Formats: sequence, C-alpha cells, structure tokens
Amino acid sequence: MTKWNQKYAASDVRLFGDQPNGALASIVPELEPAPQTVLCLADGDGRDGTWLAQRGYRVTAIDLSEVGTARAITYDQAAGVQVERIVADLAVWNPKDDQRWDLITLAFLQCESSVRQRVISQFAQWLNPGGFFVLEGFSTKGLDTATEGPKDADLLYELASVRRWTKGLTIHQCDDSLIELAQGTAHQGVGHVIRLLGQRAIA
Repeated sequence: MTKWNQKYAASDVRLFGDQPNGALASIVPELEPAPQTVLCLADGDGRDGTWLAQRGYRVTAIDLSEVGTARAITYDQAAGVQVERIVADLAVWNPKDDQRWDLITLAFLQCESSVRQRVISQFAQWLNPGGFFVLEGFSTKGLDTATEGPKDADLLYELASVRRWTKGLTIHQCDDSLIELAQGTAHQGVGHVIRLLGQRAIA
C-alpha cells in the first residue's frame, strides 16, 4: 500500500491517464446483454470507474491505495458522476453475501500471483448469471524484452494460468499480444499484454 500511496501522491495528474484501459474501451460497449452493474477491481486513481459511470453503469470500485481512492473520488466529482469506492486489500476482500455484478473488470493488477489467482478464481461466484469478466494485464512474454511492464515473473500473467483460473467461465477471448500503450506517465510504449473476456453461464 505504501508504494502505491507514494506513487499517487507524487503525481499531479492521473498516473495512468484519463482514458480507460484498452480492453475495457473496446470490449464493454459491444457486450450483449448490456451490463448494468460493474465491479471495477484495482481501479487506482479511478480512470476506469469514472469512464464506466459516465456511460451510465452503476459502478463499485476497489483499490488498495487510500491516496489513489481519494484522488478517484475527486475526479468522479469533477466529472459529475458517483462511484461507490472502497479501500480494500484483494488478498482478503470478499463481497457481501448478496452482492453480484453484471460485469467485473481487472486491469493491470500488479501484485503477487497468489492474490490474483485467489480473486480471479472466484469471479464466477461474484457474477450474475450471464455476467462478464474483462481482464487486461502484462504477460510473462515481456520478461526478457525491452517492453513495458514489470520484470518480475510473479507480477505478470501467463496465458495457461489465466485459462486455468477462469475455468468456471465460458471464454470468448483470450490472447497474448504485443500492443501499443499510451496510458498516462506510467505506461508508454509497446508491451506484451493478455486480454480476456469470459462469461458466466446463464443457468
């Protein structure tokens, strides 16, 4: 938490820019049936949650950083939208018993793989029937290349592992590609990125 609080406190602008992550922007508008409620995990200083709320979704957003979340609330207010924002550690957080969402998003969560596995493997239980899951994160393919992303394998996604963690969902898209990133001051350049779209069965 301390590291991310320091990163957000040191930036005068949104650390990852004002635009949503690429997978969210390209995939979410095409989803059918269109989701109404969204759980936005690891939302940092709020770019994805704000963008979703501006488009009429009812958004719950979670992040570990108190500073990032406070910044996100300020950005929400400036945009004239309301997002339910929660400061919580995804290593232990669980939704209330009756809480379910039509869409869950997870973009560039960079933490130990055990935490990511815990969260992703439970998504099927947190989605409404027919609900969607959108993931975007740096791939292990970037470990030995001069590309964007961490150079610690435990902070990266591996395609086979992602498929295994999401075995309770129907996978509509799961690819590992080299893409151009232009996201604030933090992600600039090309990076190996995994994008996944999964869906919980309707019945």
